[in-house]
Amino acid sequence: MSLKRKRMLAHRMPVIPNMGRMPRMTVSEFNAALDTLGLTQVSFSRLLDYNDRTVRMWVAGKLNIPRVVAVLLRLMLARRIKPLRLAEIAGITWPDRR
Repeated sequence: MSLKRKRMLAHRMPVIPNMGRMPRMTVSEFNAALDTLGLTQVSFSRLLDYNDRTVRMWVAGKLNIPRVVAVLLRLMLARRIKPLRLAEIAGITWPDRR
């Protein structure tokens, strides 16, 4: 990409301070969030359509908890968004009865 093109695109992009510097969610923070929201690991995985094993690996510390998951949980806690309300907003059927 040419320098001229980069400069042109840079003017269109909003500057967001500290973007990408949000601390990773710890396993204890993740578990506390699920507990506060009344979710089990399995119900949370089904709400977001993640594999149950993936969530177990987050809890075991074998995989980092994705930032998007951390943001969602922190938002749900801060705004007191219940899991059923999130499902309604997202237009998904939950809880599913697998």
